[in-house]
Amino acid sequence: MGGSGKGRGKSLMITVPDETRAALRARAGKEETTVRALVLGALKNAGYPVPLDELVDRRKAEGQATIAPPEAPPKYRPTRRQLKRPIRPK
Repeated sequence: MGGSGKGRGKSLMITVPDETRAALRARAGKEETTVRALVLGALKNAGYPVPLDELVDRRKAEGQATIAPPEAPPKYRPTRRQLKRPIRPK
């Protein structure tokens, strides 16, 4: 079973608690990697066989641009009705 695992993987779906998923996504964002790479790294550290070339963010390895998360909406956005009202001086 040596060599690269590239292109020979199988899909594995698991259900995790919301807070676990949120923590994984936050760390992946902070480290500029993917949740997949984090999980595979944890499995490697736990002693499971994971080829080293699988521990990288495949988006970067393939030369694809990393998709930036959408900007947070503004905290206050006036409604159309509020925009049409004249501002009264104090």
